[in-house]
Amino acid sequence: MRIRLIKLGTSSIIFIFLLIISLLLVRPIYLSVTEKLISIRDDILLNIEKNTALTIKYEKASPSILSGLKLHNIQVLDSQSNLVLLKINSVKFAYNLSALLKGDIEKRFNAYSLAIKSGFMQIDEVRYREDLEPLELDFIKLGLQDVLYNPKTKEIYTPNTNKTTNITNPDITMEGGDNNEDRNTR
Repeated sequence: MRIRLIKLGTSSIIFIFLLIISLLLVRPIYLSVTEKLISIRDDILLNIEKNTALTIKYEKASPSILSGLKLHNIQVLDSQSNLVLLKINSVKFAYNLSALLKGDIEKRFNAYSLAIKSGFMQIDEVRYREDLEPLELDFIKLGLQDVLYNPKTKEIYTPNTNKTTNITNPDITMEGGDNNEDRNTR
């Protein structure tokens, strides 16, 4: 019983220590990203005010490292007359954090192309990673780049011969070749 208490105490101390270290490491990153979001917000507003005859005021801004930026009680004013042209309760500018972390599109697409050609990824798997709707192509490429396998129906389709074979119940008349299995004899 005493050994169990010692193990539990030690585990708890280690957990608390790791939690504190994690928070100490994450906080500077969080502050840096929040500062960058505020800077971007200020640059956008300054650019709008510079290129239009408008002034934008707001009561509160809520930057979020995970989702975006939300502005509250926004007023758009004419810069010269200070007349309120528009009032908006709140606006949220959102972004997809995982999309920001994906990296360079050219490198990703080259990697996807290699993955599809090598056969360890399918087109719909790539489309899923890029947040695109699936094409629902239920085929697996088998090697010659012109033989397709449908795992649901267990059929193999060979486009250059326009023949389909079910691998669980193969057609006995299709044993290879055209009408002549030995193509070398004439």
